[in-house]
Parts: sequence; structure tokens; C-alpha cells
Amino acid sequence: MEHNLRLALTKQQFELFYQPQVNSSEKLIGAEALLRWHHPVLGYIPTKEFIPAAATFGLMPEIGEWVLAQACKVLQDWSKKEETKDLTLSINISADHFMQSNFEHTVIGLVQRYDFNPSRLILEITENIALNNCASMIEKMHFLSKHGIQLSLDDFGTGYSSLSYLQKMPIKQIKIDRSFVQAALDDKRSNKLVTGIIKIGLDLNLRVLVEGIETAEQFSAFKSNGCTEFQGYLWGCPMSLNEFIKQLPIKTDKE
Repeated sequence: MEHNLRLALTKQQFELFYQPQVNSSEKLIGAEALLRWHHPVLGYIPTKEFIPAAATFGLMPEIGEWVLAQACKVLQDWSKKEETKDLTLSINISADHFMQSNFEHTVIGLVQRYDFNPSRLILEITENIALNNCASMIEKMHFLSKHGIQLSLDDFGTGYSSLSYLQKMPIKQIKIDRSFVQAALDDKRSNKLVTGIIKIGLDLNLRVLVEGIETAEQFSAFKSNGCTEFQGYLWGCPMSLNEFIKQLPIKTDKE
């Protein structure tokens, strides 16, 4: 597996797919870029199979660099077109990648190289990064935020988090994990928990995005609870860049 992963990097077997993100009016505001591996023999290999292996072999920083560079190239292209210049692009950042000593400078270097509005790039970090409450991690986050990069806390509410870090760190958005979506409709306790999470985010002036929305009922429920941004199969599955671009004229926010 390690050899195949390294080969995937050198042979351009990785690809980014894009899942639409919309606001409460269902207007397109951006996308999340999701990594896919297209093996020449095995076909598409599920992320849940190769990401843990990549982490075990210490390849996440290298793969993360590739994802980051590809995202910046896309944002450069988007910045030149009226229909895409206001869209954001979110990418997942692994703990191993974020903790690289030069991570924040690499990000800013790529933004400057590709010359786009840094606020269009959203870096999704996980709770294990946020809970690593050391000065160097917080310093990295503030450095990125100072240079206009947005930080999002992914899968919020699924870990053993302390809410104190939300006050210390320059996070702009929290993402509610898909595991809460149907549970919030079926179970009163889950609904109260989700309502509390949303209220915390809004009280801290954070944008609250819920992922995994598949039905109009789910969308309506989370919209009523105060969510401001949404992602899920209701607006499209992860798709190639070409497929994503094809649907842009329909739902751009400033059409």
C-alpha cells in the first residue's frame, strides 16, 4: 500500500471531487474539495481505505501539500471568472500536515503564488488539532487568520471537546457532522444537543454549516434551528471539477 500511495502521488492518480455548499436560500456559496484515488487497475479506492494507511506511513503531509496546491490552482481560476470569483473552497487538513513546522508559511506562499483572495480558502481542521492547545498551534492559526485564511472546525460535536478553545482560536465556521442530521429529527435528546451546538456557534458569531443533508425535511429543520450553510446530496454528490462548473450558472449567489 505504501508503494502504491507514493506512486499515486508521482503518477497523478489523485483527483479532487467537489461537493456544493449552499446558504439558507439554497444559493451556491462554495464547495468542499474531497480527495479521490483513481487506481489504474483497482479503480476508485474509497477514502476510508487509503487515508488511514497514508497516516500510518507518514504520507499525510505530502498528500496534504498536493491537495492544498490543487485547491489554490482552482481558486486562481475561479478568481478570474465572474460566476466563480465569490465562491469559497474548503479542504481538509490532517493533524500531521498542520503540525509541520512550515505549514502556515507554505499556505501563504501558495496563496501569493496563485494570487487569489485568501478568504476564499477555508482550511478544515479537526478537534484533535484544536485540542492540542499548545501555543505553537494557536500561533499557527492566528498567523493564517491574520493573512485572511478562514479556519473551520470539522465534525464539531463528535469528539470530547472543550468549548474553551472556540474562544481562543480564530475559527470562522463550525461544521456539524452528518451523524447528527437524521438523529436530530428522530430523537428529542439529539435535537436538543444539535440546537445547543448551533446556538453556541451563532452566539460566538461563527457560521454554522451542517453536512449530510439529503432531504428537504432535513434542510428545513436545520434551517429553522439557525444553521446558515448546508452541504449534502440534496444539492449534489461530490463531483469532478468539470461537472461542478457545469451547474454554476444555476445557483451562484450573485447571479
